[in-house]
Amino acid sequence: MYRIYDLKEERWLYDDNVNVTQDDDVIFSIKSMLDRYKIHYGYKIHRYVIHHGIKFFDKNDREIFEGDIVELKFDNSDKTFSGIVCYGAPYFAGYVINNPNDGKYLKITDKICENLSVIGNVFDDKNKVTEISGMNGEENEEEIKDW
Repeated sequence: MYRIYDLKEERWLYDDNVNVTQDDDVIFSIKSMLDRYKIHYGYKIHRYVIHHGIKFFDKNDREIFEGDIVELKFDNSDKTFSGIVCYGAPYFAGYVINNPNDGKYLKITDKICENLSVIGNVFDDKNKVTEISGMNGEENEEEIKDW
């Protein structure tokens, strides 16, 4: 599963005639007046951003995508960890929550998703990107390690 954002039009593309190739190129199939389909290519590096589904769901059963802004509430605590879902971190291949304010990463697992909520995404909620406040300070390091 994936979703596609058009940077020029500043909107999500929700169309059955939009597909993604193996190389992450965006393809449009447009029906002509003669009931034939024409294929048009749009390349992600110029105009389109593809967010892949990561095959995990948050606690509300909402599918999680790259670029989602998420918040994790730790068990029996008021502490939270917020960040942006992305692929990879230093010395790690896999999906993580990245907090850009403090540079911390947290690997996404089934256990994490039980307490994780999607609260937006990087295109529709640009103000939340700047407001993300992760766990700061040495006293919170143990909470992250436990997960």
